[in-house]
Amino acid sequence: MSTAEVCLSIEYMVKKYYLLPVVVILANILVLFIINLVIWIDPTSTLLSLVLYIPTIFAHECSHYLVAKKKNSLTKIKFYPKFFALMIDYVKLSHRDFLEVAVAPLITIQLPLTTLYILFYNPLLLSLTLLHIASSLGDISSIVYNVLFHRGALFYMVYSERGDVVGFVAEELGRCRAVFYEL
Repeated sequence: MSTAEVCLSIEYMVKKYYLLPVVVILANILVLFIINLVIWIDPTSTLLSLVLYIPTIFAHECSHYLVAKKKNSLTKIKFYPKFFALMIDYVKLSHRDFLEVAVAPLITIQLPLTTLYILFYNPLLLSLTLLHIASSLGDISSIVYNVLFHRGALFYMVYSERGDVVGFVAEELGRCRAVFYEL
């Protein structure tokens, strides 16, 4: 008997996903505070790190998008005004693909930034490294959480009538449940 036959009725749970963006924003504010007090002495250097941070985050989201697009050709990148953020609409991904999409910017952005900082010991590189780590908390927590609680799940985006992404479902056939994460 297949897993699909065993799970004729799947239990649905609803969880709010609001806390994670708040934690990421608070972490970025803390990092900015640390950069301003410890690393930089003048405000123009802090401003420079913030200006360079914008393309870093764009590259971060593009790395998510490129890996997701390789996994699913229906993947789109959208602006999500509720959190003032770019969002990757991956439509549907397997557990392994979801983890590869989540880890992509840690490999393509974080690893080179950290390596460059270690090689050149430059305060600007340190500030970009710290800002990127703070911004990647959502990805890191998503990786850990999904490895612990949704192993083998399929991930689906959920849309409103207007076509806006309102959440995603982690459907676990082996455990006969699906968790809806409301954005």
